[in-house]
Amino acid sequence: MDELPRRYAGVDVPHWEQYTGWWAIHPLRFQQFAAFCGGLNPQAHLSAGRIARRGEEEDAAPYTVHDGVALLEIVGPMTKYGSSFAPLGAMLQTRRNLRAALADPKVRAAVLRIDSPGGTTTGTDDLAAEVLTANQKKPIVAYGEDLMASAAYYVASQAEEIVATKATEIGSIGVFTVVDVAVAGPTGLGRVLGTVTIGPHLVGAVGLTAATVGAVTLTPLPAGQTDID
Repeated sequence: MDELPRRYAGVDVPHWEQYTGWWAIHPLRFQQFAAFCGGLNPQAHLSAGRIARRGEEEDAAPYTVHDGVALLEIVGPMTKYGSSFAPLGAMLQTRRNLRAALADPKVRAAVLRIDSPGGTTTGTDDLAAEVLTANQKKPIVAYGEDLMASAAYYVASQAEEIVATKATEIGSIGVFTVVDVAVAGPTGLGRVLGTVTIGPHLVGAVGLTAATVGAVTLTPLPAGQTDID
């Protein structure tokens, strides 16, 4: 992991390592997320994000309370440390917020509002365990709004109850990882992406099972498939 690049298009990427491991995420949403990231100007994106967040972190409350019920939110792709794409998908921060709600004498129960396609497996099990532990102290209800898939569904499953609308999309069980490899192509050294997957609802669905640079094609590494199995 120490040899992986920490810069993208000349911009330092905070916590780069959280993006390069295993993912438990809705495959179509991952494709859309990857395409969105690929079309960004990183420098402009990070600059705009810093301006938008200026002063907000000090003012933002970790949760709101209504009639003794704390409302916490998990929105967007989930990562351990959070990202500029989905600040409300930061799993470490969600754990801190949940602990604060449990310690609050005004809070008798909590609702996790989840609208997420899932995210990285790193941090997911810890958050799920936090929800399970919290649920033994105060009732925790997971509310699925629009989408509650993969890692997000795993976290929600540790609550006392899951509530969702008729239109909420729930499921997409399975994990995969992105393989980032440097190869020699006809026009020089390039980087290609491939994936290894597991789970009947993910295998073949990600659409990145092989990638090409010129005439060079990369297929998923057997060792990577062994690890994920």
